[in-house]
Amino acid sequence: MAVIYKVFNLPKQPFILPAFVLYSLNSIAGIIYLFTPIIPGVKFMLNFKKEIFNDLICEIDNDEQNIEKLMPYSLAELNYSIDWLNIKIQRVKSRINDFFGEKTAVLSIIGLAYSAVQGFGGLDKLGDTISKGLFNSGTANTLIVFGLAFLLGLSLGALALKNVANHFQYLKEVLELTIKIKQQSGDKN
Repeated sequence: MAVIYKVFNLPKQPFILPAFVLYSLNSIAGIIYLFTPIIPGVKFMLNFKKEIFNDLICEIDNDEQNIEKLMPYSLAELNYSIDWLNIKIQRVKSRINDFFGEKTAVLSIIGLAYSAVQGFGGLDKLGDTISKGLFNSGTANTLIVFGLAFLLGLSLGALALKNVANHFQYLKEVLELTIKIKQQSGDKN
């Protein structure tokens, strides 16, 4: 609209009202856009107890369905599966512990990343290197940024392995519940 006004040298008066209307609509749309994600969050917080209870019910139903699928297997097969999962869990956890430690893995990653960035010259220098272009800022800076990227990759890999270990732990717990139910029902198969 401004381009049409400037190019054709039109009178100012007919453009003022449409410009204010478009400005108002744009402002209202921006505010709506900002508040839209907040509404589901507030709704969740208001119904927090009900939402958590529904999640628990769904989780229990899912576990029961998984247990039903495992019921045809014998106790020996289920115990063998638990032994196998214990070995897998230990292997995955030992891979994580070899690199990052046991209990303080997240803190050590944060500390290592912070010290690496500070050794590089701080966040300002890192941002400057990335904004100039990774390969236009010198070989040393490029190698340091690649080192930080490698550290980030190791950290994300450790988080992925932790997720795998948690999944194996869940499978083990489902197998243990299946064994418990089979033993309570007196089923030896």
